[in-house]
Amino acid sequence: MGCDIHLYSETKTKNGWEINEKCYWSYWNDFSDEYHLECDYDDHIYSGSNYALFGLLAGVRSQHELEFEPMGFPRDASIQMNRLYKQWDGDAHTPSYLTSKELLDKIKELKENGLYDPDDDKYLVESLQKILDGLGMIDKEGEKRIVFWFDS
Repeated sequence: MGCDIHLYSETKTKNGWEINEKCYWSYWNDFSDEYHLECDYDDHIYSGSNYALFGLLAGVRSQHELEFEPMGFPRDASIQMNRLYKQWDGDAHTPSYLTSKELLDKIKELKENGLYDPDDDKYLVESLQKILDGLGMIDKEGEKRIVFWFDS
């Protein structure tokens, strides 16, 4: 069985955190009258299945010497983010969140500590950079972040 990441982005506003992806309400399926929240798949800033990245972000499916420690689901997440996460009803695991600054610092750390192998880690750094690009400008105040979890 494979593992997928569910990665979304949020921006901090004067009213709290707000999800950046376009979300809408939809029926679970044609046979249900139960609604759930969906986000456009094309609107996700990352939708790959890079187990090296999963290991770096949260120690999932692989290990990395410089991996982040999972932080759990953010208590101050947006209403939409809370709904997206709760819809997984226990099938989600290893939730966490990281600011754009933390991601940028990790790229620098990978390259500066001599642990960056251009052949082996190129795709890993490219994946981190793609996530950063999706967040937009790098902010020093921690006002942009990714929130993510995995399903097995």
